Amino acid sequence: MPVELAVTSGLNALAHCVDALWAPRADPINRAMALEGARALATALRGIVADPGDGSARERALYGCYLAAVAFASAGSGLHHKICHVLGGAFDLPHARTHAVVLPHVLAFNAPAVPDLAGRLATALGHPPVVPAAGPAAAIGALGELYRALHAPTALAESGLTAEDVAAAVPNMLAVAPPSNPVPVTAANLTALLTAARTGSNPAVPAEVEQAIREQTLTDRVAASFDGTADPRLRMLMQALTRHLHAFVREVRLDAGEWETAIEFLTRAGHITDDRRQEFILLSDVLGVSMQTITVSNPANGNATEATVFGPFFVADSPEIAPGGDIARGAVGEPCWVEGTVSSVDGTPIGDARIEVWEADAAGCYDVQYPGDALAGRGHLHTDAGGRYRFWGLTPTPYPIPHDGPVGELLEATGRSPVRAAHLHFMVTAPGYRTLVTHIFVADDPQLAIGDSVFGVKDSLIRPFDRQPAGSPTPDGRDPGARTWTRTRFDIVLAPENR
Repeated sequence: MPVELAVTSGLNALAHCVDALWAPRADPINRAMALEGARALATALRGIVADPGDGSARERALYGCYLAAVAFASAGSGLHHKICHVLGGAFDLPHARTHAVVLPHVLAFNAPAVPDLAGRLATALGHPPVVPAAGPAAAIGALGELYRALHAPTALAESGLTAEDVAAAVPNMLAVAPPSNPVPVTAANLTALLTAARTGSNPAVPAEVEQAIREQTLTDRVAASFDGTADPRLRMLMQALTRHLHAFVREVRLDAGEWETAIEFLTRAGHITDDRRQEFILLSDVLGVSMQTITVSNPANGNATEATVFGPFFVADSPEIAPGGDIARGAVGEPCWVEGTVSSVDGTPIGDARIEVWEADAAGCYDVQYPGDALAGRGHLHTDAGGRYRFWGLTPTPYPIPHDGPVGELLEATGRSPVRAAHLHFMVTAPGYRTLVTHIFVADDPQLAIGDSVFGVKDSLIRPFDRQPAGSPTPDGRDPGARTWTRTRFDIVLAPENR
């Protein structure tokens, strides 16, 4: 089959797919076949135009045509086919070419009323996935790009249709237009559709869809600017980031003043950040991005201990303590005995696992917030051959994250608490196992009901911290003086590395 005829015949089949999406008997099954047919035809037709002798492309076109026929037979005849059959029967217009010319105009007519279907069609035609609101623009744009690549016909006038023919055809089309069409058909909007198809004008679309097309075109152009990125992971990250950022701007209809406020906010976050305070980590934390990243990066693995946020107060090269040693190092608070084991998911004890622990004092301050360079409330130790560990620390207490900067202003403006639920940080490493960054939380902490400002709490990490009377014996014989003290147990299970 000559290329020109293959193109118009293939677009005729594509019209069957598109019409089946909203035809009178459309359902999830025939829509799925229609979309798969559209995907096959779009790919096949590009291949045929690029290489007329490409047998695999022609075979794929036949597959798409088959799906188009089955979907159409199941869904019934929609508006597109009613229009084309009137034109062919009354004015003897060529069948495939007429379908090819009319298709973009019927798509532009109906797509705004079915944005989700339009978005799925756009994806089938090769457009990246879009949010439903961008579906009509993406579908119209994707079909237009396909037509340009195929050098497809665009005007019924080239087949002999006159303006007088349009006027004569409209009443006959109105008589057979399906009542279930997504957009009610009137003499006025049908005349506008046919006139544009006759002259080869761009499909007539509502102003809001034209606006969406402009917005989507910009998004596509920016995403495409990263096509040449050599690193495939970086290319994927930048293109996905572009699409999601643009989708946010479009969804909320961001105005210039709000954009300037956001830029000023980020600028101030940069100015307040130094080697002891990371405002951008705080921002990530309070938006839940840190926690979501941790969740994605630590997939569930049997009974492995859940991970949670890292936080901004970790310090490398903390002092080592012996088993049963004290990480407080002068930090103020109620003494707390912490013990437990480190094992694999099958229960095998893990010896010589490195456990980093750090926490705030009773006033809610970490040592990096003290004046000077004091180290307190942090340290590291190793498990023994049986995977056991033990140390003294402080009973965790709730405290606010730093809220004297831009992130604090954001929390105040949105009525959110800056307070973190009481917790003790752990980072556990061992060769052959996934590094675990986690906390344990205090079971009777009232802040758990209010909410943790960085969304770090998980039910599996809540532990009882049992308060002991002053003067009661301690596990290692230490004398805490005339003070109460608490004790807790945290058994840690590490997932295998890269699992």
